[in-house]
Amino acid sequence: EAAIRELHEELGVRVDDLELIDRCLIEGDGCSRGADVHMWNAYLARYDGQTIDLNEEGDSYSWSSLDTIPDNVTLPVKVLLEKEEVRKRILS
Repeated sequence: EAAIRELHEELGVRVDDLELIDRCLIEGDGCSRGADVHMWNAYLARYDGQTIDLNEEGDSYSWSSLDTIPDNVTLPVKVLLEKEEVRKRILS
């Protein structure tokens, strides 16, 4: 429920259900509080074309294929999308 709520708060998108497709520790993901390792969860949802309305936490978004992951994505997004099992779940 928290992830669904965050999706709506940060992107203005409503979904009924999210599927957890991966959970992993990612090193090298430093933050302002000094931690360098974080646990990340990756969820899959169906997108029905709703308008994206970023809140103050985001400054831009883009769509891309799994074959052309942009260089400017965050480390967690890059690590998760490079995992073969995550890619298979997204494409299934």
